[in-house]
Amino acid sequence: MAVTLSMLRMNFSHKRLYYMKKKLRTLKPK
Repeated sequence: MAVTLSMLRMNFSHKRLYYMKKKLRTLKPK
């Protein structure tokens, strides 16, 4: 159970990072 929880947490953080990067890219386009 702990393994699945950690995996979910990692996946969530990864998605959040990707979203933040996307937001930054949209905020200041080249």
